[in-house]
Amino acid sequence: MRRVNKDAYYMRMAKVAASRGDCLGTRAGTVIVVDDRIVSTGFNGAPDGVTHCSDGGCPRCEAKAEGIIQSGENLDKCLCVHAEENAILSAARHGIRLSGCDIYTTVQPCLGCLRQIIQVRANRVLYRNEYPLARSTRVAYDRLCRESSLTVSRTGRRSRAKEVRMDDSLDAFQEESGDGSGRA
Repeated sequence: MRRVNKDAYYMRMAKVAASRGDCLGTRAGTVIVVDDRIVSTGFNGAPDGVTHCSDGGCPRCEAKAEGIIQSGENLDKCLCVHAEENAILSAARHGIRLSGCDIYTTVQPCLGCLRQIIQVRANRVLYRNEYPLARSTRVAYDRLCRESSLTVSRTGRRSRAKEVRMDDSLDAFQEESGDGSGRA
């Protein structure tokens, strides 16, 4: 059996983190790596101490699940913490240095998370599924990446965000990846 490369390994761990997510839409997971060690993980869902989305905690999640709103609408009504935010805030809470880190996330960071990632001085971001960005947001996104010299790259085959089911396993992820390398 071939040994999995590091990027595939860390992306698999991000997928496992996503399985803890409680968003009723897309579940996302993030792993932050410093000096080739995982120093923080995060998943999306309600903030600590707030009612979980699955228990009615986020009105936007409920409206989206009921088909009242579409993906990308009413984002200002969302109570959820994104996976990248959760991982960055968790590291900060525990005094962990993130400068020079690599971030592996199952869904491309939104513009807000991208700003936070730049602010912690990450080296690069690898993501699996694209986040739907409006054209005007894409212009700002690309500018931030260019001016900050942050490398943001997509890995894998998916083109749109896909919900990660609780029963997803690493074996299914490896089968989906083909040769076990995590690359298409």
